[in-house]
Amino acid sequence: MALTNVQNNSRRPLFWKKNPKQSREYVTGKPNHAFHREEPKAAPAQSEFHSNGRRNHAFKEKINEPQQSSPVPDAWQQIVNRYMTQWTTHGQQAILQSEYDRGIETGKSWREIGAALGQIVKGWERGR
Repeated sequence: MALTNVQNNSRRPLFWKKNPKQSREYVTGKPNHAFHREEPKAAPAQSEFHSNGRRNHAFKEKINEPQQSSPVPDAWQQIVNRYMTQWTTHGQQAILQSEYDRGIETGKSWREIGAALGQIVKGWERGR
């Protein structure tokens, strides 16, 4: 009754005295399993074959080689490379190659080169 009145009436809050914390390593004379944790054991190495002799197709041998970071390819460079391989006639390849070389010589960005090659390819698609 007293607790409910205090909860409903916020003018008189309850004050609790904090007692010192007790060690919980042992509870009723028995060791508490939560305090005696062992380090997890490493999983055994996965073998290429299962115990029944069948092949484990998901097995990948781990090779510790230093990995070299490859540069992130520019998306416009990939678009330009796709345009360069898209048309197969010699005349079309020559036009695309000359435009590509002109863009590289003048120092244009991959986006500008891709836009120029895209206009040429779209003009061919329309039949001009």
